[in-house]
Amino acid sequence: TLPSASAKTVALPLTFLIFGTVGDALGVDRVVLEYDGDSYSIFPAQGGAANLMALPWSIEFTPKAEGPVSLTFTAYDLAGNSTKVTRSFVYERRQELVVARDVPAALETMPDKAGTVQVKALIAKDAALISKPNPGGLPASVIPPSWAVKAGAQMTLTATAKTGHVFSHWEGLPAGTVQQGHVAVFAMPAQDVPGLTAVFIANPFTQGAFAALSTKPLFKGLLRPDEETTPGNDTVGVLSATLTASKGSLSGKMWMGGLVVSFTGALHGDGTVWLKADKVMAPALPFAGRELAMSWSETGLAMTVTGPGGEVSEGMARPPLYSKTNPLRGSLLDVKGRQGYFTIALPAMNAEGPQGSGHAALTLLSDGTLKLAGTLAEGTKVTAAGFLASGDESEVYIVLPTPGGTTKQGSLLGTLVFDETHSDSDVSSADMQWFRPAALTKATVAQAYRAGWPEGIPLGLTGALYDKTATVQTTLGIAGPGRLLFQDGKLALPVEVTNFIISGSTVTKAPKTDKSFTLSFTAGTGLMKGTFTPGWTSARLPAFQGVLLGKGANQGGWGFFLSNQTGDLNPESGSVLLVK
Repeated sequence: TLPSASAKTVALPLTFLIFGTVGDALGVDRVVLEYDGDSYSIFPAQGGAANLMALPWSIEFTPKAEGPVSLTFTAYDLAGNSTKVTRSFVYERRQELVVARDVPAALETMPDKAGTVQVKALIAKDAALISKPNPGGLPASVIPPSWAVKAGAQMTLTATAKTGHVFSHWEGLPAGTVQQGHVAVFAMPAQDVPGLTAVFIANPFTQGAFAALSTKPLFKGLLRPDEETTPGNDTVGVLSATLTASKGSLSGKMWMGGLVVSFTGALHGDGTVWLKADKVMAPALPFAGRELAMSWSETGLAMTVTGPGGEVSEGMARPPLYSKTNPLRGSLLDVKGRQGYFTIALPAMNAEGPQGSGHAALTLLSDGTLKLAGTLAEGTKVTAAGFLASGDESEVYIVLPTPGGTTKQGSLLGTLVFDETHSDSDVSSADMQWFRPAALTKATVAQAYRAGWPEGIPLGLTGALYDKTATVQTTLGIAGPGRLLFQDGKLALPVEVTNFIISGSTVTKAPKTDKSFTLSFTAGTGLMKGTFTPGWTSARLPAFQGVLLGKGANQGGWGFFLSNQTGDLNPESGSVLLVK
């Protein structure tokens, strides 16, 4: 019988199983357990038993109290003869902890192939594995193991998924559990925990919508303030992350408010994302008084940043739509089908901030990746890289420097939408925003827009596929004299220049000796530049720069100039248009 005679202390749940064997050559009638004045009869199952000398028996036993326990077992044969044995021990009350696993149906008889669970007590002697009979002869891994655990003991459970599977979630965790992703830590309650389950599923990141992606797909998306949060450089940002599909692990960076936050984490099968914070997995990553939290679906990574004052910024990081094996359609590429070159104008959308039009050039490759470089309308250089996601959209975020300072507290962001079927553009954006802090430039140094626009200003964005082999005259559709129009930028009145013609890609003035303006083009990149005569005194003519667009109502040259009146330390940006 068990417990054995050598057992001095038995630490088990309130009700536990006592089992053993009994035998007689002719058969056994019963086993009688006597305990504290009570007796219980046990009838071993012996019909058809192959070995009458080793008949199994068992009984669920509930001690009346903690402390010394003495049990007498008397075995009776069929003739009424008997023999007895006494077992004495000290009983310590423990709670039963049962840890089960929920795995895909095909692995129910071999759950170790889906995942395992390690159970560990902070003080080892506070928990002991309970041995149980297995009359059905089932594999040991199929039977949920049980532990006898001391109430209050700190327990740590660690779920580990096997190849082809990921951990999904815990079920039946006791109150007060601290979940650290696939790790659960809790103090054993003063009651049994019979239904704790670790759920494992087949790896979703290698099938379904994810199967079309690479083994390490990149996700990228903008963070923008919700309707109740004030827009600002501190409430906009971008997140970029790489998923290791075979493991469901994640690593990446987030840019927000001049900060760069690196992170690692794990995607669980239930749609949650756990991020490593202070060496443990957590549902949110603290940074600079804020928290980043994520969840996932086949659409991408849903992101939320919460600030100390309740500020909320949200977004969706999406994977690439195209790849080398799934290339972009040819109508957005050049005749060779390798890439598309786009010229882009960034005009002002309201009266605040620079009134000129910034410009950029964008190269889009057949695998859907892109690079952009340009100049904003007050002279700030910008560069960006990205890729097309669902809807042929690319979310762009550019960190901008603080004028006159060493920090980077400005930003430009927006969603580029590529649509070659539009009559006036091939790429556009309806949500470009530009945030610029107040300049730190010395008061004795010229600086455009010292106060900046920390609350942000909108920018337009329109662009078109550019044919590098075409002449400027063909791109602009100008058959006769052109018109250069200058306005704002501290001009008392608009300035119009018309005494020139464009032939091919060459400008001819009339008369050729006119020095009041200059105009030239770089046909291979679609850029224009020049000078003009304003209504103020300056050491040199103000320069302008811009880009050529060749489609629909936006066909023309778009650009900006900065005023340069002698002694003026606060120049402003004005617009330049080159039209028919």
